[in-house]
Amino acid sequence: MPEGDRAAVRRAWHCDCDGRSHATPLRVVASTGVGAVAGRMAAGVGRITGVAPTSCPWRAYGDPVAQAALVLSRRVEAGVVMLDEQLAVVVDAMDAIDSARGATEAVDRRAEREKREAQRRADAAKNS
Repeated sequence: MPEGDRAAVRRAWHCDCDGRSHATPLRVVASTGVGAVAGRMAAGVGRITGVAPTSCPWRAYGDPVAQAALVLSRRVEAGVVMLDEQLAVVVDAMDAIDSARGATEAVDRRAEREKREAQRRADAAKNS
């Protein structure tokens, strides 16, 4: 991707990964060009999870609370941690991440099921 396009995507996602803070709101910058993809993705994430990202979703992985929530989630799945002994903010973040993951997986499963059904119908029509 050309540098100009990368910069447009960073601005559209309101991302500071290039070492600068982009103060322009996501919805304004993302209205045209390569950055428009970020706006559509943010809207899609909002429809699926109930909360549209206000900045780069990948950058969120650098947040210490998000990192702790991801670690906590793995430990809960392994059954090696007691939730009552964890920081409430981390438990809340873990619940939000798990909820978003579940909603996204449900959308993915539905899309895959619809794709298989469409293929089945196309095969049946071709064979009849």
